[in-house]
Amino acid sequence: MITTILGMFTIAGFELFLALAVVIWLFAFWIWMLVDAICNKSLTPSERTAWVVAIVLTHALGGLFYYQLGRKKTARV
Repeated sequence: MITTILGMFTIAGFELFLALAVVIWLFAFWIWMLVDAICNKSLTPSERTAWVVAIVLTHALGGLFYYQLGRKKTARV
């Protein structure tokens, strides 16, 4: 009985750690995409503003869209 209870706490602790790691990674990804959109010189000012607003309002999903659609590999300054 005690082994089962301790086993459940160990699994619950790992799941909590995993969830926290995912949340931290998503937050870091969001900040990275937000800074990249602000500093991206290959975007026009109106595109930059639209991407920043989209990333801020939709959080990680907006960051993912920006990473796939709006982030250009060239003209980095």
